[in-house]
Parts: sequence; C-alpha cells; structure tokens
Amino acid sequence: MTPGTKHNDDAVAQTARTTPRSDRSFLAARWLFVRCLSALYLVTFLSLLWQIPGLLGEHGISPARENLGLARFALGAERYLAFPTLFWIDSSDAFLYLLCGAGVVGSCLVFLGVAPSVLVPFLWLVHLSFFTVGEDLMEFQWDALLLEIGFLALFLTPRGLFPGLGRSQPPSALVLWLFRLMLFRLVFIAGAVRLHYVLLHGVTAFEVPFVSQPVPTLLGWYANNAPAAFRIGLGAVLLASQLLVPFLVFMHRRVRVAAGGVLILQQLALMAIGLHLMTGLLTITVCLTLVDDATWRGLLPRARKWMRRGPAPVKAGAAPFRSFAMGMAALPIVVLTAMQLLTPVVSEERWPAHARLLAALAEPFHIVNMYETFALAPEHRPEIILEGSMDGTTWKPYGFRAKTGDTQKPPLWIQPGLSRLDTRMRLAAMTGLSDNLWVMALMSRLLEGSPEVLTLLDENPFPAAPPRHIRAVRYVYTFNNAETAFLEGTWWHREPVGLYAPPMSRPVHFEMARHTPLPGPQLRSAFSF
Repeated sequence: MTPGTKHNDDAVAQTARTTPRSDRSFLAARWLFVRCLSALYLVTFLSLLWQIPGLLGEHGISPARENLGLARFALGAERYLAFPTLFWIDSSDAFLYLLCGAGVVGSCLVFLGVAPSVLVPFLWLVHLSFFTVGEDLMEFQWDALLLEIGFLALFLTPRGLFPGLGRSQPPSALVLWLFRLMLFRLVFIAGAVRLHYVLLHGVTAFEVPFVSQPVPTLLGWYANNAPAAFRIGLGAVLLASQLLVPFLVFMHRRVRVAAGGVLILQQLALMAIGLHLMTGLLTITVCLTLVDDATWRGLLPRARKWMRRGPAPVKAGAAPFRSFAMGMAALPIVVLTAMQLLTPVVSEERWPAHARLLAALAEPFHIVNMYETFALAPEHRPEIILEGSMDGTTWKPYGFRAKTGDTQKPPLWIQPGLSRLDTRMRLAAMTGLSDNLWVMALMSRLLEGSPEVLTLLDENPFPAAPPRHIRAVRYVYTFNNAETAFLEGTWWHREPVGLYAPPMSRPVHFEMARHTPLPGPQLRSAFSF
C-alpha cells in the first residue's frame, strides 16, 4: 500500500465519521416539504386576498379594527400576548392588503428556495396575524393545522440565502420526530373518536356519513348510494388505518415509509369523499418527512448527485447549540401533546399547575391543536339559508359559492373549500345563533347592500336594491337516491326545521352583533395558579 493510498483511506474514513449515513438523511424530504408548505401558504394567501374586504375590511362582516378595539378594551396590556397579531401596528384595509400581498410574495420566494430560514417564520407570523384578528371567520381546522406545521417548520428549514440541496446541513432528528408525533396525534385521535362511536352503536357505525362531510363531493354521493356492505367495509378500512398505521411512523425506516404511503392513500380517499382539501394536503405534506433519501434514491435512480452524496458534514460547535435550542422548543410540544392524548383519562384539573400554565401561554399561538371537529360527523347535514324579501311575504334565497343550498346543484368532484364564509356558515348551522352572532352582522351588511360582502356570494337575488327584510332559515339536507337525482334532477332532499335567525328589517350595529370569546380570562387564570 502506497503512502498516498493510505492517506486517501484515512480521508474517506474521516468523512464517514463526520457525514451521516445517506439512508438516514432527509435532504430530499426537507426539500419537498418546504416547497409543498410554501405552495399551501401561497394558496392560503391568494384565496384570502379577494375575501379580505368582505370578511375583515372596514365594511366587512367582522372588521379587524373593531376586533382589535374590543381586545384592547378587554385585555389591556395583556393583549399583545393573548391576541398576537401584526395588525396592532395598523388595522386599516390598506395594511390588510399589504400584509396579505407580502405573504403571497414570501411564499413564492420560499418555493424558489430564497432565504427559507427567514421567510418561513415571516409566513407563519403573517398567517397567525390573520388567524388571530379574523376570529370566527378565520379559525378553521386547516388554519390551525397550518399554524402548527408552520411552527415546526421553523426548525426544519435550511439556513442561508440560497441554501443548496446537497450543501445543506441535515435536518435534526428531533424535529423529524416531532413531525411524526404530530402526525400520530392528528390521525389517531380521529380514529379513537370514531372507535368510541362504533363501540356505542355497533357495526353499522362503521359507515362513513358522506352527506355530512365538510365539502361533500360527487364521488361521496355515489358512495352514499352504494350498497350498505360497501359503505361499512370502507368505513372499517379507514378506521383501521387511523388506529393502527400511526404507530408505525415511529418504526424502522422501511416500515415507516410504508406507513407514510398508507397515510397518503388514506388522505386521498378522504379528500375524494369530502374531507377539506387543505386538511388532506397538509397531512400529506407532513407524511413527506417520513421518507429518507435512500428511499427517494431507489424510487428515482436518475436523481441528482446530491442525493447520492448525502448531506454535508455538520460543523463542529454548531450542533450543541442547535440541539439545545431545538430541545427547549420540543419540551412544550411534547407536554401539550401528552395533555391532549391523555385528556380522556386524566382530566385537565388533575394536571400540574405548570402544565396548565404552559397550555394557557401556548394557546394563543396554536402550537398544538385538537383536530376532532370532523372526526365524527353527524348523519344529516344542517345548513343555513339566508333569504331576503321586499314585502315580508315573498322570500328569495342568496346563493353561495360552494355551500350546499340549491337542491338541483350537484356536488363537485373536488371542492377546495377555501370560501371562508361558506365554511363558517356550514359550522354555524351545527350550533345555535347565540354561538354565532356574527350571522346577524352578515344579515346587517346584506340589508345595507354592502358590495364588499356581496362579493363573497355567488348570487344576489336583489341586484337593483337591497331587500327590506332578511332572515336565516335552517334546513336539514340528505342525499337523494340515484333514481330521483337522474329523473327529477334534484341531488339533495331538504326539510326546513325552523328559523335560525328571526327576520331583520334594519341593520344592527356591529358591536351588538358580535360575540367573540377572547383568550384574556383564560390567560389571567393561568397566572393565578
């Protein structure tokens, strides 16, 4: 062996000791995750851009200025912690547009790989600002999930202005483990709620309630008209995947990758039958973090050289500090996750005071959230129909863009569900008016003929002048069978169950129509332990 050969062997051995094994690196997973996350941020901000005037604008349903004024009055100095939003700087319509536009630009830059370690925190903060100030009209399940994923992404994104793929430092194993923990909680809790329902009602409870899914689809309509055995079998398969597969995300790499593939198929199936599109896409984005570079190299044999080389060696001195910072960030996430998973067994009052304080401090930032809203859907579909009248006798309905209304309008193959007013109307129908007094604000704006609010609707039955009277009627919708749908052209059957809101003849001042529970009291009680 020549001296040169021995020197080369020593260099290779040193590189092997400083460079993680390629089958344990997740550079490709991080690259895909960051781009998928930026694309979902982009869709979020673009969909919000045209809805801002009608939702949060000065003449919208829930003006941001009014919401901040109420928070300032109720919370005092605590408002910045209990009501975190950049709109404390300025709550004008121009600033709403400016911040939303900045979110659009930032999402595009992150997708192109520009300064993700700086722009991803900015996108999370912008989204949190809208989520906080929008209250009832912004607080949806997929928004909370995007906030949680965006927070964890702060510790996953590579550093640098233009971080190269093969030159990037490898993702932290702790952060990847936190993503797996979140994925486990997201899927398993939905399955546990469904299992509880099955144990109470028997085997027929396996059947998926297609009619009451968040965004009913045409495929869901077909599945609803399929034989009962098929519906029960499909529900059983979905339940089994929700209860068993989440445990596999913590296993050996091949088992973990297989579990990720099953969960992706599960989300695609759920989206096809009515799960909110953004919820499914966000869950699939998290599943990408389960797949290591060795798997991608096997799936894509012609991949670029950086996948064959593996990640860049970790710089000495940087790892201890990064590990400490990530460990400090992981501690509250693990504690809050444990509190959520064990709540059915251990009541909140029995948790240590410090854990309850941590939950109260983290709640305004939505670091860890519950996602059981649609885990157990009802067997019927309540909907609110707004009707206007010029004489108080003849009533004409307002048309919405995606919400169930016209019985002759068939479900779509895919419904993104990004119309926030439509989604909020759907959720309001499941509770009473006392929990959704913003509906009165919406009715008031329609009596005024607000062009900003009318933009959110699909059909205005009073184009010449606003109606003199308006009311909200609650209906219960069910799918028609195939024979009725094809012969009569009606895809839905509906029955009125009474008034949701009584007729209104003059606009009500916005403050009278608001009912917004603020986090201040809970936050103050946390400090009283």
